Order: sequence, then C-alpha cells, then structure tokens
Amino acid sequence: MKKYLFVFCVLIFCFSVSSAQTSTFTTTNPSCSGACDGRIAINITGGLPNYTVNISDGTTFTTTPGTYTVTGLCGSASAYNYFVTDALGNTTGDMFYITSPTALFISGATGYSVCEGSCKTISVNTFGGVGPYLYSWAPNTAMTNSVNVCPLTTTLYTVTATDANGCVGQRTINVNVNTTCQNVWPGDANSDGNANNIDILELGLHFSQTGIARTTISNNWQSYFANNWQDTISNGKNLNHSDCNGDGVINTDDTMAVYNNYGASHTFKQNDLSVTDPQLAIVPDQGVVIKGSWGTASVYLGDALTPITNINGVAFTINYDNTLIEPNSIYLEYTSSFLNASNSNLHFRKTDFANGKLYTASTHTVNANVSGFGKIATLHYMIKSTLATDEVLNLSLIQANKSDTFGIITPLTVGTGTLMAVGASVGVGNYDSPEIFIYQNHATSNLNIIGKAPLTKVEIMNLTGQLVKNEFPNSNSCTMDLSNLTSGVYLLTIYDSNKVVSKKKIFITK
Repeated sequence: MKKYLFVFCVLIFCFSVSSAQTSTFTTTNPSCSGACDGRIAINITGGLPNYTVNISDGTTFTTTPGTYTVTGLCGSASAYNYFVTDALGNTTGDMFYITSPTALFISGATGYSVCEGSCKTISVNTFGGVGPYLYSWAPNTAMTNSVNVCPLTTTLYTVTATDANGCVGQRTINVNVNTTCQNVWPGDANSDGNANNIDILELGLHFSQTGIARTTISNNWQSYFANNWQDTISNGKNLNHSDCNGDGVINTDDTMAVYNNYGASHTFKQNDLSVTDPQLAIVPDQGVVIKGSWGTASVYLGDALTPITNINGVAFTINYDNTLIEPNSIYLEYTSSFLNASNSNLHFRKTDFANGKLYTASTHTVNANVSGFGKIATLHYMIKSTLATDEVLNLSLIQANKSDTFGIITPLTVGTGTLMAVGASVGVGNYDSPEIFIYQNHATSNLNIIGKAPLTKVEIMNLTGQLVKNEFPNSNSCTMDLSNLTSGVYLLTIYDSNKVVSKKKIFITK
C-alpha cells in the first residue's frame, strides 16, 4: 500500500512541474571586452517574466526576456555561478569563467635569489585580455616579458603589461641578493666564466692585495664561498674572485690556479681577431730550420707607425703544428721591452703540446699604463729530429687582448709567421763557385744572381726533379721572380756555356 502511494506522489510532482511554463537560459562568449570589464551575455527565453538573476559575486537583478549583459567581472581571473528564477519559481543556472588582463602569472616563484655579483632572468606570462601585450619594467627598461637583472642589493622589480585594448596590469617581484653564495672559481680571476690568460691581466691589477682567506684553500675547479674583500675587480664584482687559491693574498701562487684550470669554464667567452697588418705579430728569426735544430721566432707588439698606447698587460695564444716539433721543446721567453721594463712583469706560460697551443700573458704588477712598440718575447722550439720530409711550419697568434689600468680588455689584431722545417733535403749535394754571388730579396720575392762571367742558363727544380723555373740571361746577372712558387726546398743550377758553375739548395718561404 505504501509503495503505490509513493509512486502516486511522484507522478503528481512531475505533473505539476511539467504543466508550468519553463525557462531556457544560455550564455555567450564570456570574456573581457575592450572596455576592460568582464562581460557575459545571458540570453533568457521561455518561462514567465519577470526573472531574477543571481551571480555568485553578489550581483542580483530583475530583467525581462531577452539578452542581458553582466559587466564589471574583470577584477581577477575567476569562475562564477549564476542562477535565473522566473515568476513561477523555476530555476536554472550555469557556470562561466572570465580571465582578466590584470592577472599576471609569473613563471616560477614571485621572489628570486641571486648570488652577489651575479645575474638572474625573471619572466612573466600574461593571461586574459587581447594580445599582443606591451611590457615595461622598473627599475630596468626592458620591453619584453623577461628581463635579466644584476642587482647589487635586494631589489623590487615591477612589470606592467598592457593589452591591445589598453587594459593594464602590474606585478611586483622581489630579487634577494645572497651574500653567502659559493660563486668563486679558482682560476677565474676576472669572473667572466673562464679560466684563461686574460685572468693573468686581472691578477696584475691587484697584485699584493690581501683580504679574508677562504675556509678551503684549493685550486680545484669548483665554486667556493668567499667572504667579501674591501675592493672590486675591473667588472665591479668583489675582489675575492682574484684570490684564485683562496689563501688571502693575490700573488704569483694564484697563477697556478689559472694554469691548472686553463680552458675550464662555467660560461663561455672567446675573442679572436686576425688581420693583414696585425698589432701583435710573430716573425720567424730563421727562414729554414733543419731537423733536430733549434729555431726561434720573435713576437712584436705594435710598430713605429702604429704604437700600442695605454697598455698595462697583454695576453695571447700561440698556435703551432706539434707534428713538426720535438715533444715539449717549445717555450716562450719574455725579454726586456717597453712593456716589461727591467723584466719586472708578472708572466704566465702554459704549454698544451697535445693540441699545439701555448697560452701566455705578461702584465705589470704596479698599475701603470705605457705606450710603445717593439719585440716583447722570443719563442724557442726544436724541429723534430725524425722529420722525413720538408714541411711548412706555421706559427700563428689567436685570442690576443690587451688591458689597461682600469681592467678594460681590448682585442688585438694578430698575424702569422711561416718557415721551412727541413727533413728530406738534408744531405743533398751543393757546390758553389766563388765567381757566383746569390741573394734573395724577400721583400719582392726575387732571387738575384751575379757572376763574373756571362750566365747562359739558370734552372730551378723541385726535389722530385721537375723543372719549375728557368732563365737564359746571357749576361753577368739574372733576377728570377719567385712569386709563383710555393714555400719549399728547391735545387738551383747555374750554367756558364753549358757547364754547371753552381748548384745549391734554396728555400722559399712565404
């Protein structure tokens, strides 16, 4: 009996609802408009007017059938519920979501921490509104959604975003400067991210200065915490970076950290500039060096026409072909010069024979800019004693820089030098006549031959016996143009009336 009564009640309820007028409620395009206020269009049809509309933000109003636009919902990105009730008490509703251009969402935390003397990139992403967005930062002046900041003290940065309709939003980000970071790397004396010969120039600027020693005194390539000293290096960072080994004093011991960690980096930086008329040049002192023999080359800085001005130190790398040189026989000697008066400079030399490089630097230890030109160093090397061929040995300079007393690093243009490393032609027979005088003019690539008697023929052959040049002067002198011949060893034969009067090797270097 109870079961049937329950069913009957449900049927009566359903009937009463279905017999009443119903309402249909729709929404279209919930979004922020050009007026920068969140708007949602509610389209009300059916049911019995008037209608009562309730929105979850507290908005309540009564309206007639049609479309009603709700405004002022753009204060923050949020979800909203609304309910519409007609005159008969029928109720329906839905949820909508409005995003706002005033809601700037920061990628990552709203606060950042950077090591003292370091930098950090902070970024924002903007939701809502109509793109594209325009950004401005303060105190920086970047106009993009990200900015690289290098604060000296804890700083608040404010970013403002403006959408295409002029809607504006702001966000403030705090960047805290951490003075206890482990950011000192042994050998990176100028804190540019690399350990190389440019760091020697920084050491020269601060030679003999002292400060608080690190807890760990070490040259191992890793970051260390170091208490701040009372001065800064040339880029404005703390002077503790130049105490490479951490013992509390900047001296020659710190060059060992550069030596041990040479080429290591925690960022990347490299300068190289090569031209025809270099500021830093290397010139072989001999055009030809026989296998098993020592040779030298001079390093010149500036010249009489273009002296080097305002220089406190120089750093560069020498490239060479290690297959032509006796293992580890190459070294650089700094001589007394306008840069190295009384041979009192701080010098650095590191040979990487396996890769054919010699890294080096020379700098004042008492800051004093000088100007001048001339020879500053001599390169010594031995040609490989087992060399079996005649080869061209190129010596070149790369990554050359000078510094001044302010620590400003300026790239120097560099040059190359060439000589003959002789292996195969050693022992080839030579004989000369005292009646013949031969000399080579390297400035014009000419070979000049003078004899007491008329010369009938002059031949130049390569070492395979191929004739590469000949002249028939029929006079006491002959000038041969060698400009079209490549560097190498050749055999010169001079004839007088079909009789050989001179035969000798000549070496052409370019």
